[in-house]
Amino acid sequence: MANQRGIALIGVLAALFAGAVIAMVGLERAYFNQRLSSLAADHYVAMEAAEAALRVGQSQYLDQARAPVSLNVGADAREWANWLATSGQPLPGLADRRSLARSPRLLVERLKPRYIDDCVASTACGYRLTVLAYGYSDRSRVVLRSVVSDASDIRLWRELR
Repeated sequence: MANQRGIALIGVLAALFAGAVIAMVGLERAYFNQRLSSLAADHYVAMEAAEAALRVGQSQYLDQARAPVSLNVGADAREWANWLATSGQPLPGLADRRSLARSPRLLVERLKPRYIDDCVASTACGYRLTVLAYGYSDRSRVVLRSVVSDASDIRLWRELR
């Protein structure tokens, strides 16, 4: 009987080891899910900040519109984000109120129909607003673009990716 007591100890140790491995796998998955949800929440905060910056741009900065930017990048969000980070107009009030990593950056471009030289009161022109906004960290950033027409109250926006 004395020889069988050592076997029970090995069995108990093997069961403890298996339980520890299962617990470690569970903790790793929980940590991964927590990181995923925090990144999603940070992206959501950046999206809210970008939408708020678009609203501020539409209400306060249309009269400061510039000629369209001649970047040859299309809708590439990374290139627009790099350009806006250096040349966009900062909106520091939004970052202070929401504790964002950085202030959103705004670009307002005056769009005119191709058949006229300049926009006057009798012709409908428009604006293209492009915003770069950050969440609580620099990793989370969103580039939104909105086109606003003088002739319409409809405000559409889309996220550049």
